[in-house]
Amino acid sequence: MISNIYGNTPYKLLSTLYPDKDWLPWLFRRTPENIWDDPQTRLKFLKWLGDELGVKGMEDWYRLTRTIVVEKGGESLLSKFEGVHDLLSSSFSYHFLPWKFASLPHGYWEKKERRNEYIDWLVKEAGVSSWTELKRKHFDEHFGANLLGLYNRSLEAVLTSVSPQPPSSLSSFPNTSSSSVHGGNRSWAALEDQVKFAEDMAKIVGIKDPSGYRLPPLFLSFLCSPPPPPIDRFAFNI
Repeated sequence: MISNIYGNTPYKLLSTLYPDKDWLPWLFRRTPENIWDDPQTRLKFLKWLGDELGVKGMEDWYRLTRTIVVEKGGESLLSKFEGVHDLLSSSFSYHFLPWKFASLPHGYWEKKERRNEYIDWLVKEAGVSSWTELKRKHFDEHFGANLLGLYNRSLEAVLTSVSPQPPSSLSSFPNTSSSSVHGGNRSWAALEDQVKFAEDMAKIVGIKDPSGYRLPPLFLSFLCSPPPPPIDRFAFNI
């Protein structure tokens, strides 16, 4: 049979018999094996797909989802890539940000360098001077809710996962050990240390004038003996 000559692939058959027509292999029910190994074929598919979706600029590609690619005949193409981001990056010389797509490949955030890249980007996008100023709302508003969720929405856990140095070091606070409370170079009994603690905590909470507010019980608990467990420095971040 003639179909056997062309490997039972209608695309090969028709493109041979009618070479003047621009046949699109992904529109056939069965695509030829290894068709996606050719970078030009992948690029051709994406350009066609962009026209189908009304893509006008590179940012419009962030609307692309795995479901759309599959529905448009690219399921076998996706199997060769980690995800939509990986597919687009292989064909376009544009720096796509993976977290701006509707979904990420399974286990994407497991690599430290990926978390680091996102947090560096988030600092600029959120308009803060450093990652120590980041809040949960910054993650929620800038495509990082799923990353935050992996760490039970703990800012400290997320940030220390990319740096062993605590985001807001407590080294400037008075030592909260029992020996420090009752003696040593700095102690809670010293008024200047209590003031310094209140000022530092005010920066974390976001209170501009620590002298003009009523200290919450959590603040005062640090002046008690024995001292409480180390503070969750991000308990106030919302």
